[in-house]
Amino acid sequence: LINALIAFGMIENAEGVLEEIITTSNVNKALDPNLEPFHQVLKAWSDAGEPRRVESLVLLMEELKDRARLANIKPTSETYNILLRAWARSKLRQAGERTDLILREMASRGVSITLHSYNFALTAW
Repeated sequence: LINALIAFGMIENAEGVLEEIITTSNVNKALDPNLEPFHQVLKAWSDAGEPRRVESLVLLMEELKDRARLANIKPTSETYNILLRAWARSKLRQAGERTDLILREMASRGVSITLHSYNFALTAW
């Protein structure tokens, strides 16, 4: 469903479905989402040129993981690379500074920084 909504350019609706999945998982742990629906929505916002939307969703993932509500959605290198890519493509003035902060956040959280991570950060400058 999320992929179909994204294919039709309905990213906000796709994010709404993701929020419903999160809410439902609070009631029934058997319905806990994995990383895939999060990554689908993150990539869609990144492709739409919305780095702030990507960043807010990554922060939500971290918050849910930290509160042990959804421990299986721990952001990975791929998650953060989607965020770095969004900032790098944004051409916003603060993009370089944001990517530097994201790399530091990755390191502090023990997330592997990959060659792609560094390339996105350099591109942002």
